[in-house]
Amino acid sequence: NLKIESKQKKVQPIQIKVYTILGKSICDYQTQINNGVLLEQLKFSTQIPGGVYFLEVISDNQKTHRKFVFEK
Repeated sequence: NLKIESKQKKVQPIQIKVYTILGKSICDYQTQINNGVLLEQLKFSTQIPGGVYFLEVISDNQKTHRKFVFEK
């Protein structure tokens, strides 16, 4: 599960992207934050192996990047 919190307490659209360590996109979709909180279960188009991945969240012309480890 993915939990994103925003200081802005409004409905705002966001785009979520996940990349492999080699830069290949494995997840790209749009959703929205309601009242400053988004709780989302990421669904990937393919089965992915455990490893290191990068998460990019884009909203209001801001980009946030995080590295995470996916364990099977």
